[in-house]
Amino acid sequence: MIKYISLLSLCFLLACKGDSGSGNQTEPSTSTITKSKTFNAEGDVVSSGSVNEDGTYSYNIPAPEDAWSKEQVEKALGLKAGSVNELKANGKATNRQRSCFYRISNPDMPNAAIALQISGNPLPDEYPDWSSYYIANLRSDGEKSLEDPSLTLSYDDFPFGVSGIGSAELGKYYWRDKNELIYMLAFNVDKSEKEINEAAYQLVGAIAERNDQ
Repeated sequence: MIKYISLLSLCFLLACKGDSGSGNQTEPSTSTITKSKTFNAEGDVVSSGSVNEDGTYSYNIPAPEDAWSKEQVEKALGLKAGSVNELKANGKATNRQRSCFYRISNPDMPNAAIALQISGNPLPDEYPDWSSYYIANLRSDGEKSLEDPSLTLSYDDFPFGVSGIGSAELGKYYWRDKNELIYMLAFNVDKSEKEINEAAYQLVGAIAERNDQ
């Protein structure tokens, strides 16, 4: 699974680029924010953010670095205490996307880490069903293998959130929650597919139980 480090790095760099400059902007005053109401295909009201009076959109994205303790990650992956030595987080609650790397210090797994990324709808007014279609498209189309771009790997059902998919072979898991946020968990560890899948169930289960997803 170490071969996927370039993909994890790309995800993190894209998140940084997408949120670049946000630290230099003035946060919108809470007094100027009204709740945004969008609707999914079933007609239920869903929202992952708020609309400001000037028409801009603010997101309410939870902090991915608070998803698990270092000890939880170590236990899920069968690592010794102290193996998770750094959390590298990016993004504010008002950004459309936030991410975090849980970096692992292990001489047998150079550059090992897991990444958690949480994304809100980029166009909530135009495409209120964005998160539903995002998961559905990945389920139907799969994803290209990094080792062999001519090979498309498929996703299996992942029973978390409103809907979810996962692939131990790709080391990636996606699910959407009741607030229409998309979560992506990616592994870059030298573990078997069985171990990765078991770790994903354990870690995501902790989030789902806490957030009632």
